[in-house]
Amino acid sequence: MKRAGGARLGVLGVVVGLVLGGTALVPASISPLPKTAAAATSTVTRDRIAKAFGVGTVSTPAIPNSVSEVAVAFVSLDDVVAGQTAVVSGGGLAWHLAGRTNAQRGDAEIWWAKTVGAAFTATVSPAQSGRSSQLTVMTFTGSAGIGSVVGASAAKGAPTLSLSPVAGGSWIGAVGMDFDSATPRTIGGRQTLDAQSVDGLGDTYWVQHLDATSTAGQVVTVNDTAPATDRFDFEGIEVTGPRVASPGVVLDPSTPAPAPVANNAAWVVSPSFSPPPNTVLYAVFSMDSLPTSNSFVAGVYNSGTQLTWHQTNLENHTNGTTVGGYVHVFWAYNPGARTNMTVAGGFNSRTKNVVPPVGLLQVLVVDHAQANQATAASRIGWNVAGTSAPSVTVTTTAPNSLVVAVFDNWDSSTTPTVPAGQVVTSIVQNNADRDAYWLQARTAPTAAPGPVTMNATAPSDIHWHEIAWEILAA
Repeated sequence: MKRAGGARLGVLGVVVGLVLGGTALVPASISPLPKTAAAATSTVTRDRIAKAFGVGTVSTPAIPNSVSEVAVAFVSLDDVVAGQTAVVSGGGLAWHLAGRTNAQRGDAEIWWAKTVGAAFTATVSPAQSGRSSQLTVMTFTGSAGIGSVVGASAAKGAPTLSLSPVAGGSWIGAVGMDFDSATPRTIGGRQTLDAQSVDGLGDTYWVQHLDATSTAGQVVTVNDTAPATDRFDFEGIEVTGPRVASPGVVLDPSTPAPAPVANNAAWVVSPSFSPPPNTVLYAVFSMDSLPTSNSFVAGVYNSGTQLTWHQTNLENHTNGTTVGGYVHVFWAYNPGARTNMTVAGGFNSRTKNVVPPVGLLQVLVVDHAQANQATAASRIGWNVAGTSAPSVTVTTTAPNSLVVAVFDNWDSSTTPTVPAGQVVTSIVQNNADRDAYWLQARTAPTAAPGPVTMNATAPSDIHWHEIAWEILAA
């Protein structure tokens, strides 16, 4: 997905219905979920499912709940114009947006919350009213939260998405919206249809899941085989098992997309995001700079109540004449849930005045991490004298740590090739000025302390800067 000046986030992401007389096309309903093979063999057990379908804002009936569980809300919406969005609320719960896909007409979204052991009602409120809304809420016992989230859309084709689970034994499902026809889905093999609605304007709204649970890092596909000629938006999610089944830290789905950095700029500001409580935030910078400069990020700030930001590491070697660039990482503990916050970085001098983007700011939101990351290991590396493939080895200090790295490629915008066990989580490329700025992470936490190498195997003939660091597990 290489694009001049473009941005990508990976891991680490929308429909019309007119109901005559304002009556619901199907009644709201709630029922216990059947004990499928997946539920019987997984540490994650689906408990209840509640369904509602109607026009505009719709609510489920009260969902029984006697213990703390993970609730997941699957939202499928029609729209009046492109760009539909929604908010899920209810039950006094802290609902978090896991992912939204609305590149085609309509909207497919997933929200989640931790329940409090009391019955609750969930409500979806579309930004554009007067069109059909389907809301499907499931509760899960034995779940620590959510893992990978991914979206897919196309102007024509059979709905399909691929997801790389962060844990074994996870439940994986998806919600879709078809703007072009009121046609029942033909779902792929070894999958179950959980909810489906159609409306008088010729749209389809549905939820489905895989029958088998996941293997960590083994990519799975959620798909339909028909219809295959319609527009669709499709959003998938992993509901993980207990934390003991997947030790170590994971990236939270509220992690925003990377912010490309403008030229001749004093600041860069991240997209807004809504992190849950008890998370650790990282502000990660990969930057172009003049070879004669001593450039760095002078400070990191956030909207709302100010967090305490700490430097993880800085690598800004230059050769003084022909090679510049740097990478810089900061972290802060976030004790409470926040809504639509942003993070900003201020530079010690204005950014390089060439064709933008001249860098990236990537905010990472991390779950299950220690509140104090001061003792976490980090290591810098660089090659500004010759050329090579970037590589840094950091020695972790504790079990179940996640290792992440940030890179600056001074010489080319080539998409990096990474070895097995690592994945590029975000990248910004500048084809005009021939630079690439990216992050990559291990696909699973480390089992025990020890050396971990973070590297790219290609390109292998570049000047580069890198920081690799450990995120300590709670």
